[in-house]
Amino acid sequence: LSTTEKVYSIIFIPEGTNADITVNHSGDSGFEVVTPAVIAGVSGTRFSVHTLWNPVAAVSGMYESQSTVSVMEGKVFVEERATGSSTSLVQNTSQTISGYAKKSSATKSVPSKILKTKLVF
Repeated sequence: LSTTEKVYSIIFIPEGTNADITVNHSGDSGFEVVTPAVIAGVSGTRFSVHTLWNPVAAVSGMYESQSTVSVMEGKVFVEERATGSSTSLVQNTSQTISGYAKKSSATKSVPSKILKTKLVF
């Protein structure tokens, strides 16, 4: 990389995986955390993403994914993957979003829905 190029990082939370991620991000590069329920993107901030799968919803082969994005510092752009609706969260706020998916494989590394938009900060 040259000194003028920005790095854009993406962390995928696999389907069927419970996860807690805390991100301390600085600099001017872009950063996203993608779960089956949300896309959380930041630029120079500190935030966490907690993802939980509900096996009780598996009666019809569908699983509920619930993701909570919490902002400790800065600003985080959050997009609901099922509807595409988005909002910005600021310091000391959080949002919980639920989504449903067929659990095809516990080791699947990329969520089944393709990213629709590129986050703009």
